[in-house]
Amino acid sequence: MKLRRRTIRPRDERGATAVMVGLLSTVLFATAALAVDISSLAMERQRLHDHVDSAAHAGAFALPGTGTQAQTAALSMANSQDGDLNLTAGANTKLLCIVASTGVTREVKASQIPSTCNPGPPGAPFTASRYPGLRCNSYICAIPCATGTAAKCNTIEVRAEKPVDYGFAPIIGFDQGNTGSVASAACKGPCGSEVPNPLDIVIMADRTASMPSADRAQMKMAILNSLKTMTPSLHHVAFGALAKSRTTGFTPKGSFIRPTHPATPVYEDCARFTTTSTRNACRDRNTAKQTVYNAAVADWEAGESAFSKSAGWDGTGETDSDGICRSEAVRLNGRVAADTRNEGTWIPVDWTNGYLTETGALVSNSALVDAISCLPESASGEYGTNIGGSLKAAVRKVMGGSTVPGASDRPGTPRKVVIFETDGQPDEVGSATGSTAIGTTSELWSGQQSTSSSVKNGTNGCNRFKEVATNAKGAGVIVITIGFGSATTATCERYFDFAGEQKVKDVLASAASNAPSGGPSTAGDCTTPAGIAAENIDGDYFFCATKGDELAEIFKTALNQVSNSIRLIKLP
Repeated sequence: MKLRRRTIRPRDERGATAVMVGLLSTVLFATAALAVDISSLAMERQRLHDHVDSAAHAGAFALPGTGTQAQTAALSMANSQDGDLNLTAGANTKLLCIVASTGVTREVKASQIPSTCNPGPPGAPFTASRYPGLRCNSYICAIPCATGTAAKCNTIEVRAEKPVDYGFAPIIGFDQGNTGSVASAACKGPCGSEVPNPLDIVIMADRTASMPSADRAQMKMAILNSLKTMTPSLHHVAFGALAKSRTTGFTPKGSFIRPTHPATPVYEDCARFTTTSTRNACRDRNTAKQTVYNAAVADWEAGESAFSKSAGWDGTGETDSDGICRSEAVRLNGRVAADTRNEGTWIPVDWTNGYLTETGALVSNSALVDAISCLPESASGEYGTNIGGSLKAAVRKVMGGSTVPGASDRPGTPRKVVIFETDGQPDEVGSATGSTAIGTTSELWSGQQSTSSSVKNGTNGCNRFKEVATNAKGAGVIVITIGFGSATTATCERYFDFAGEQKVKDVLASAASNAPSGGPSTAGDCTTPAGIAAENIDGDYFFCATKGDELAEIFKTALNQVSNSIRLIKLP
């Protein structure tokens, strides 16, 4: 029997293949969707990193002002870049004091506090038990820093994270991802380096009579406090004032007795009387007291005026107990200004580095501390405000360099800095002029404000000031200007308006050096608290203030801004 071979038909697997293709397609599409969304998540994380970098930079610009200012600037920058962030100070910012580490032992190098930065209370010793969160590596230490005025923070850390909605992944059940926490820290200044930049600094303070006594007192305190942020071995200081100071003939302490302001009378409460006659009698008694008081005030004002024009120095503010004030102003004493303009000196305190103790306290018998503390006003109308001449003198002084013994042994090349504060218009007495070239010894007088509409001496004064500043900047001097009081609103001309009238604040800003970023220094709105705050943290070398208590942070910020660049750092 012949066997027949059975033919086996191939199985039809077309249906299984379709199922497999369908399943694989789903996986492929899901993988592609995840890849697209993961790529988008990575891009969003990088974008967030850029935002916190710029936010940290913005916050560091506000340092070493109060920590609150730095946090506000950082948060404003971050939230303006991405409205979905909604960062807050408590959750997303941290203030730090970055100083050098001791190396192998990884402890705080306390000698850099408070010159580099100051974390605030409780103070030394700077340990993790006293400052929870303190971290050190072999190079730097990061100390948590307080927000109050007692602290001087030099670093701000900004931290953020952000949810990211997926575009494709929801089809497989993943609606959202997260960037994860992203952080950036920006530091301003030496940032833990062993040697900050050496500086030669001339501070010029306007003490003309247009500055109220209370504001002058605040200015003096601001300058003294700024000295505490410096490192004397590296930062040498000379001090000058407007108008000129005496070199001889000082007023001995106690030679003049300043008139005492009469006490305000105690007035009766006439409402307590029940009859018209008794109430009227009460009012008459109060009127009589007021009349006597007014006469006493008039006598006091006359005596005060005579005192201020003749005494020179009233004996207040002395710290070195030598009985004189080296910043006492030159006085006319019946002479003509033109005959006395070569008297005295613009810079009464020569170069010094002996203004702080090893613990960072002011040295009371320092000539610098004493001259700032006792700085009296100059008599109204005697010399006026000579901004060109005083700036030229300051520049000549700083160009000559420090004469402190050992000044040449400082590491690096000292930067030459003039900090110039003025509260008004150029209105110096006298019409003689000198060269604006900083190398010449001739006195610079631009001419007083004139009531003649054909004379623009106020404008001349502003222009001469700018010429001196231009020459100084060309020689490598850093010029920092501070407009105070009427200097924030006044024009160069006092009596007449001329075409193209200049604002004093704009003149001061144009005279200032370019900002560390390279852009020109400019004057913003210096009439409102918000405008002043914005101007003083914009990173350039022009500052403004309308009240004495605003000067405290300005002088510290100005000094720190000279040698302090801002850079991103990696924390321990």
